[in-house]
Amino acid sequence: MRVAIVDDSREMLEIICSKIEGVRSVECECDGFRNPEELLIHIEKGQEYDLYLLDIEMPAIGGLELAKEIRRRQENAYLVFLTAYERYALESYDMEIQAYQYLLKEDMEEKLPLLLEKIADELDETKGEYYFIESRQHYEKIRIAEICCLCKDGKNTVIVTKVGEYRERKPLKETLQELGKPEFLSIDAGNALNVKYIRSMEKDKIVLDNGREFYVSHITMKKLRREVMEYWKHSM
Repeated sequence: MRVAIVDDSREMLEIICSKIEGVRSVECECDGFRNPEELLIHIEKGQEYDLYLLDIEMPAIGGLELAKEIRRRQENAYLVFLTAYERYALESYDMEIQAYQYLLKEDMEEKLPLLLEKIADELDETKGEYYFIESRQHYEKIRIAEICCLCKDGKNTVIVTKVGEYRERKPLKETLQELGKPEFLSIDAGNALNVKYIRSMEKDKIVLDNGREFYVSHITMKKLRREVMEYWKHSM
């Protein structure tokens, strides 16, 4: 699980990181940020996290404001507020933020391990719903249901979703194997389509809901029609 901690105190960052790394039941990778803007730059570059632990009281951008910015960029992230004062708890349940929980810093020793274990369990339950692109400098989580098609680009794969495109440094064949989903059909050596996003199949042309067009031979089209019908027959 990837965890980002934001606190303007270097000492507190080190304490929180140490406590997280001490939880042996959950494997975590922690990054600490004293400057909220630095974290937002990382997110813009595609380096997202599963869990964000945010100090509510910070001088430049407060935790609540930062949480709203994170939520706009990453809809499904877990947001947890750290505070020394219980009076901030109600603010953390802002509907726009939809925080997962708030945690008093004095209770971290007892409650942080339980919190990490609970979130890790929930992530495991939904893991099959996502495809992960991960390297030392880059991390992205893509909802599989939103992938429209995959296209070969040299030795890379371009993953096209309803909201954008993602590039992965893997061959198309390997990406398809990792997805392991029957709804993705290879139409040729360079393209695979999600059956759920096919709008029409006519003669030698396939059109997706996003307007993308793919051309295949008449023989291939007959084969694809059978595969599409077979998929829908077994998915009903």
